[in-house]
Amino acid sequence: MLRSGMRLGREYEDANLPLAVKRLSQAGMRLSEVLNDCLSPEEKKAIPAPHFRKEQQPTPLPAPPAPGIH
Repeated sequence: MLRSGMRLGREYEDANLPLAVKRLSQAGMRLSEVLNDCLSPEEKKAIPAPHFRKEQQPTPLPAPPAPGIH
């Protein structure tokens, strides 16, 4: 863990920069998909949880039995 004022070495930065750029690009693509889904004018329904794509929405659990009925 880096403490305040510490720096990563240049060798580490050079070795990991391509991966960091790739991951930031992937995150940007995911964010754009979520924003497009949420802000799409043709959709007037409730907005799904942003970490799920529409086809990945979890199936709702069945309602628990009423109290006193076994």
